[in-house]
Order: sequence, then structure tokens, then C-alpha cells
Amino acid sequence: MEYADDLLKESAAYKKYNEFNDVNIPNDYESSFNDALKIELSNNTIKDICGRLAGNLKKILQSAENRKKKEENCGYLHFWLYDQLDKISRNKREQTNIQNLFILIFEGWRNFNMKISNDTCSGRYFDYISLDTWVEGKILHDYFKNYDYISNTQNFNNRKCENYTKYISHVKTLYKKHKDGYYDHIISRYLSRYRSDQYDPQKLLSKMKCENAELAML
Repeated sequence: MEYADDLLKESAAYKKYNEFNDVNIPNDYESSFNDALKIELSNNTIKDICGRLAGNLKKILQSAENRKKKEENCGYLHFWLYDQLDKISRNKREQTNIQNLFILIFEGWRNFNMKISNDTCSGRYFDYISLDTWVEGKILHDYFKNYDYISNTQNFNNRKCENYTKYISHVKTLYKKHKDGYYDHIISRYLSRYRSDQYDPQKLLSKMKCENAELAML
């Protein structure tokens, strides 16, 4: 989302996505994702996503962290993957079989988990939940996870304050749109603990003190 990468890049929580990107790709993942990789044999982007997904599944399994922390990281991994799939979808509008690609990547997730005996991070994909809904879920997830960071840095300087205002205003739109709906389906697994009104973006907007008063009122 516009502004999010720049505004949140120094947050410890947001840096998890960089860790997912930088993971070591295992040598034994391709057979698990074979059907997904067959869709476009020359597409290195799909191969890279599948490889990094496998690497992160292996890393989560081998981590010494407790199960609760592993489940939290699994939530981040879901939103990371949906963000990657969204980029593929936006760059390949002419591809009519994009939905099938998504299904096959999640089948690869399941296959690789079986290969490494990983029961701590199961892939969750349901075709009745649109990709757009998951992407909007990621925006809300990242806002919630970085709430304290945002609260402490929003007024760092006026330019950043203005960008935060635009960012939080967009989050507010999604928050109002999904405030109740997200808790009726599988995304609630990753967002339900943030249902409290204390995370209402409007409360942050009301505290904004940008020099440009019109922006602060968005």
C-alpha cells in the first residue's frame, strides 16, 4: 500500500517481511510445488515465491520459539504470500488462470509441509474469500501490529505527519468497511485480538498535529 512500506520500514514488526524475502531457499522444494511451477515454466517470479515460501515454512518449523510465536509468524507469512500473489495478479491481468495458480501454490504449501512434517503453519486458502479481501486484511493486520510504533512516530516531522495522515485515513476506510465482517471468516484467526475500539484509526487521526490542518482532518 502507498506510504506503508516507507512509514513502517523501521518497525521491528514490519521488518518480518524483509526476513521472509531474505530467507535461504531450500534445495528440495521444487517437487512439492511442481504443479504450480508448470503453469509458467519460464516465470522466475513464481519459482522465487514458491522457494521463499518453502524456506520460511522450514524456518518456522525449526525455530526455537514457542508455538504461539510460530503461529504469529505463520500469520505474517500468509499476508506476505497474499501480497506476493497480488503483485502477480496486477502484473498479469491477461492471465485467465490466475486463480488456479493460487490454488496450486497452496497445494505446494501443503505438500512441502507433509515433506518436512510441519504441523505448526498450515496454509489457508478459500476461494470464497477474494484476493482483494486478503490484501485489505494485510493492511489492517500491519496497522494493528504496528499500532504502538505508529502512535510514537506519527508526528516525527510535518512531511511524515502528512503521509501518516493519508495512510491512517486509508486504514480508517478499511476499518469501517471490515470492522465486523472480518470476524466472520478465516482472517479472524489473525485479527480477532484487535477488535477493541482502542485501535480505531479515527482516534489516531484526532491526535494528529500536522501543520497542514486540512490534511489532518481527512
